[in-house]
Amino acid sequence: MGGGALLKVVAQHFDVLA
Repeated sequence: MGGGALLKVVAQHFDVLA
């Protein structure tokens, strides 16, 4: 697992919250 994957998950969550 790398930072990129975590960032992607965070971005997806932000997209859902937005």
